[in-house]
Parts: sequence; C-alpha cells; structure tokens
Amino acid sequence: MNAQGCWASGGGVVGRVCKWVWNVALVMGLLWSSACEHQSGLPLNPDELGYLVCARDSDCRPGRFCNRQGYCWVECRKTADCALEGEGLLCDRMGRCVQAGGDQACRRQDDCEEGV
Repeated sequence: MNAQGCWASGGGVVGRVCKWVWNVALVMGLLWSSACEHQSGLPLNPDELGYLVCARDSDCRPGRFCNRQGYCWVECRKTADCALEGEGLLCDRMGRCVQAGGDQACRRQDDCEEGV
C-alpha cells in the first residue's frame, strides 16, 4: 500500500497501523541520516597503530613487506587470502599477493607455502 492509500484508508485499524508504520519509517530515516554527521575523536595516526616505518622489505618482520606508503604490511597469510585481490595470485613468504609465474613469483615451494 502506498502513502496515499494509507492516509485515505481513514481511521480504521488499517489506517492507524499504516500511519504508525510511516511515522516509524520517517523517524528511523531521520535518525539514520543524522548518525554520520558527528565525528568524535581525532583521526587515526598510523604511527600510533604499531605499523613500522620502512624503506625496504628487510626493514620489516618476517611475513611482512614494505608497501608503497612506507609501512610494513601484510596482504595475505595463505594463498586463499589473495582471491580478493584477483585471479591467479599466490601468497609469497613476505605476505604479498603475487602473480603466478610473474617477476616476483615464488622460486621454491618454501617461498609460497600456505600459512606463513
């Protein structure tokens, strides 16, 4: 039933229920739209999150690599994690999704073993 049909149904039970539903929907819509207007707190500082600053992969702990933003990062722990990045990707020992057979492909089984 649309809004016009709802209001036209008069003062019967259907009309009261219909008006109640529309009022609840209006209030919920107003609450939802105003929920994102206020932000509290300060923006996150990457330095406070424990990410290590790096210049190259060797600056990072095992299983992590130095990303383009200069932080130690991990994209995957096992090859199945790379499915979100694209098809035909493997998880290398640095925690990076690499193209199978590409420049950074695994040279041995240990380089791309599951659960690194």
